[in-house]
This record gives sequence, structure tokens and C-alpha cells, in this order.
Amino acid sequence: MTTYCLHHPHDPAHWSCPLCGGTFCNACVKTSTHRTLTVDRQITLCPRCNREMDWIGAQNAIVPYWERLPHFFLYPLTAKILLFLGVLGLLHYIFDPESLPGMLVSISSSALVLRYAYLALTTTSSGDLTPPPMDGIPLGSSIVIVLKQGLVAFLLIVPYAFVVTIAGQTAGYLLLVLIILCVPAIIILLATSNRVLHAVNPNAFIRLATRIGKGYLGMFGLLTILWGAPALVVGRLAPHVSPNFLSALTCVISGYYSLVSYHLMGYVTLQYHESIGYDVAQENFKAAATPMKAAEEKIVEDPQLKQVTFLLREGRLEDALAYIGEIKAQKGELPTPELSEKYFSLLNMLGHTEKLTAHGHTHLDELITAGKKEEALAAYAACMEADPDFVPSAGILYHIGTWTSDRVSPEQAIAILQRAIRNHPDDPMLPAIWFRAARILNDRLHQHDKALKLLNGILKKFPEHDIAPQVRNYLSVM
Repeated sequence: MTTYCLHHPHDPAHWSCPLCGGTFCNACVKTSTHRTLTVDRQITLCPRCNREMDWIGAQNAIVPYWERLPHFFLYPLTAKILLFLGVLGLLHYIFDPESLPGMLVSISSSALVLRYAYLALTTTSSGDLTPPPMDGIPLGSSIVIVLKQGLVAFLLIVPYAFVVTIAGQTAGYLLLVLIILCVPAIIILLATSNRVLHAVNPNAFIRLATRIGKGYLGMFGLLTILWGAPALVVGRLAPHVSPNFLSALTCVISGYYSLVSYHLMGYVTLQYHESIGYDVAQENFKAAATPMKAAEEKIVEDPQLKQVTFLLREGRLEDALAYIGEIKAQKGELPTPELSEKYFSLLNMLGHTEKLTAHGHTHLDELITAGKKEEALAAYAACMEADPDFVPSAGILYHIGTWTSDRVSPEQAIAILQRAIRNHPDDPMLPAIWFRAARILNDRLHQHDKALKLLNGILKKFPEHDIAPQVRNYLSVM
């Protein structure tokens, strides 16, 4: 689910404040230079509390590629790209395509377009959705990428020929279909790694395609159309234009669709970068324009939340806290989890410890119900810091203890579960808490004797409880 900027609710947030919980886009945050003895580092500061912020990550600001298809076709329509393609087309028009100079022009222009297409793929996959500068496409490096792609094609043809020779045409055709289906993945690997052997490694390109999943099949379908479009257009025009003009049109049209297709592959790499293990650095990332309709569908205009947001934008934290407090007093509880989160954050920021712990019971219960583990652990830690004697319900302590074992440490988890046992000796959840503590002692801390004592204690004290069969099964495999 996309997190939106607090001040610009139609724009995805890029930054999150660990102190106040605010989320902001690049237009809202402040930057400062952090100077050390060895290096100067640019840091991003929260506009609300002036603390250093955390980058949310590229994933939050990326629109799925199927929601921004028109943008791919607009990508090459810049003055510098149109001039680039126009000059290449003019050279094709001047020289006879069947002459030696014409063939040299054709080879050179294809190499230049391919090199620029690879630059478009790599810059897009790194998070920059603007066309790369033209100074990165000298003819020498362009020939190198052509040779690499030719080597990739050769290394893929060899196993195909071998399979045809050994197993026959049918097996060869099946392998050919698989290779064609994996061509986009191979191109992506070649562009992002710049290593031929890595690009043709079946384990690498098949894994990349499967990790992208259904999105890969959609991309392949679009690429099939994009790669077939130039031939269709040129075929329709061929009977009506001269060979030189046809050669120029072929150069321009194929160059345009190549840039569209490579930009698409780069964007798919960016969209699924977490799934495929591709790193996107914050300093390289430039957010995509979010289609307004997609953003509007996800935003619910809650008048109360809107008023709180306005007060926070103005820096009127005490007023925002008082406003939420009035809502709570009138209704007995806060109507939305968002208001509850902001109320808790404000109480914590402004040092209202008594109200913080009082609201902590309700807020923790909401977070646990929503399955927000990290937020629940952070809220529990804030309550404990405000009041070391803070004791929520047994159910809350059970979940906090369980999640602490997974995310923090088993020792702290045992301490939390013991707190539940000590403060809620008659709670119906006590057998489950004992069982959870026993499993942590046995599985994580390897304190088997203590775990065995707890498990036997459950069976002795609660022999007819619903959890007793689970305890017996666990004992049988200890």
C-alpha cells in the first residue's frame, strides 16, 4: 500500500521520520550537510521536528507499469532524442542503403541506437525516469555493446543447435520458445550486470523472470507488440516510398520503438527491484509522476484527519493534540486507526506520559489487531520508557513477547511473557503464554529443562485446556 506525503496527499512519500512518524515527499523535506573529519554527507531533515529522516524506498513511489503505459511512448519524444533519430534518419536518406557507405551508416546507427537504449534501460532501472544524456553513446562503446549482444545471441544459438542435432526439431523448437520468452530477462541482465556469461546463465535469467511473475508475462506481451510494430509500419509504407526514404523511416521508427521497449524493461526492473534483488540507491532515484486517478482512488478524505493534518502542517502540535483529545472525549474512543496513531505520536513527542500510557492500551490493541508488528513493538517500547510499571493486557503482552522473540531477542521476549504471567495469573490466556514461553526457551535459548518444567506445568494445571493436545504433541518431538 502506497504511503502518501503528509503535505501533498496526491504524491507518494519518499521520507519517513522515525521520531514523529511523518511522511513527506522531496518537496517538503529539508537538506543539510553533515560534516565529519573524513567526509561531508547530505542528510534529509524532517520539516516537523528537524530530525534526520529515513528513506522509505523506491517501492513506495513506483507506479505499476500497466498504470503508466502512455509515459513509455512519450519517453523518446524529447528534443534531443528526436534530433538524434532525425540525424540518423537523414544519413540513411542521403546514402544508398545498398552501397558500402549506406551499409556503414546502417551498422553505425544501429550500434548507436542500441547503446543509447541500453543507457535508457540502466538509468531507468536505477530510478531516473528521464532520458540519459547523449554523451554516453560514443561509437566505440556502442560497437562493444553490439558485440556483446551478438556474443549473447551466439551463446544461445549453440545449445539450440546442439539440441536439434541430438534430440530433433521438436525439442529444438521447444528450447527456442523458452529462449525467446527469456530474451527480455537476458537483456535486463546484460544491461544491469554488463557480463555476458551472467546474462546467458539459465539459472540467472529464469530466476529473474519467475521472480517478476505475472508482470513479466505482461511485459513480454507488450515487447512483442513493440518489436513487431516497426516491421508492420514499414511493410505498409514500402510500396509507396523510395528505398532511401524507406531506409530513413525504418531507422527512425525502429529507433523510437527500441527506446520505448528498453525503457519499459528498465522500469519493470525498477518496479520489481526488491523481488529480483536489484539495488536502487536513494541518490539516483527520481520519482515517477503518479497518475492522478490512481492516487485519488487510494485517498479517503476524512475531515477530522484532514484538520489534524492541517494543524500539523502549521506546526501547531499542541492544538492538534487538543483537537484529537476533544474527539476522544466526545466519542469515548478515536474513530480511525490513523487518528489513534497521530494521537499516540503527539503524546510521545510532547511528553504527556500519563496520557500516553493510558492511550497505549487501546493503541497497542489496534496495532496488534491490524498485524502491524514493528509499530506495535515501537509503541510498547515508548510506553515502557514513559512508565516502567506499564502493564497492558495479557493478550497484548503475549503478542508483544512473540514478536519480540522474532525481531529483537528471545531473552527480552521471555521477560515480557514473565511480566504477563506475573501480572495476570488468572487470565484465560495464561496456558498459551506458558506454552509460548516454553517454546522460546526450548527452540531459541536451548534451555530445555526450564521448557520441560513449563510444559509439564501446563499439563498439570490445565489438563483439559484446548492447548493441552498441542503441548503433548510438542513434548513428543522435543
